[in-house]
Amino acid sequence: MREVSRKSDSSFIPDFMAKSLIDVDFRVLKERGVRYVAIDADSTLVPYRSTKLDPKVKQFLHKQRRYIKDWCIASNRVTNNLHILSKALHAPVVPTGIIARKPRQRYFQRIIKHFDASPGEIAMVGDKLLADIWGGNRAGMVTVWVEQLGDDGLHDRLIRVRDWEQRMINKRLK
Repeated sequence: MREVSRKSDSSFIPDFMAKSLIDVDFRVLKERGVRYVAIDADSTLVPYRSTKLDPKVKQFLHKQRRYIKDWCIASNRVTNNLHILSKALHAPVVPTGIIARKPRQRYFQRIIKHFDASPGEIAMVGDKLLADIWGGNRAGMVTVWVEQLGDDGLHDRLIRVRDWEQRMINKRLK
């Protein structure tokens, strides 16, 4: 995981970038004042729409648990199958709604309320610049952008979201 230095107009740029979830250093997050972690599900924790948690990811997260007070799954997935991941990680799901979805502030306020913490004590870990990073930055959270796990859903492929994200990162980090 590497820390990113941001320009003033960089609300789309994360505080940290990592190759994958297992490359996120929870110890560094703790040193930064993070006590709670919200983890996106699709393409961050598991491949898109999957409910099967890789044993390596599960083992890694359980080892990292000692650095934080609590965590949750923060996903825009509307299907009711996140309970499988929730059970595997012993992590509650902060549910999405029709209106309260990432990157809307109403959703990030749900995460803050769930933890009953200040935004700076919470890290949002996700694979999408708009939904996870921009939303988390606007809420005042520490943000960690991980590379996409698996393939995107049809909608993201059609609008070429990964191309847009790469252009945004290249533009803002220069």
